Amino acid sequence: MNLFFSTTFPAYHPRAGESTGFTENILSRVKTHTIRLNYSWWWYFDGIVTFLCVWEGRPYWSKMRRFATAKIRVERIDEITEGVVHFGKSETQSQRLMSVEKFIQKDGLSESDFNGWFPKLESLTGCTCISFDWVQPYLDIPNEFPKSK
Repeated sequence: MNLFFSTTFPAYHPRAGESTGFTENILSRVKTHTIRLNYSWWWYFDGIVTFLCVWEGRPYWSKMRRFATAKIRVERIDEITEGVVHFGKSETQSQRLMSVEKFIQKDGLSESDFNGWFPKLESLTGCTCISFDWVQPYLDIPNEFPKSK
């Protein structure tokens, strides 16, 4: 599976078109999670090792580039109240809590950049938090090896 990241801020963001720095922040462990919609699709991938990727140009129209592999943990964001993020409870884990401040920090963005991306914090209720248990840079191994002379 490939998990894609934006290289630039989206058009509606105050810093539209500028670099997000996600690739560097993930590799240096500043960004340790990402937020996605559709928990009902993502839960299936909890615990797998996946490729972390970016598009080299226009998303879906350009070549993709893998920059890392990571083991991921998938959690549902149940609610955000009084400065606390409540992660989903399941058969295998009890509910986990985290301050909104720490949650934003782990996303690898400043508070203003995070709020520009997610203007309404409450809208993240029901979304998916994908955390990286470990990350390793991706080593691109060529399909063909040099022929011996």
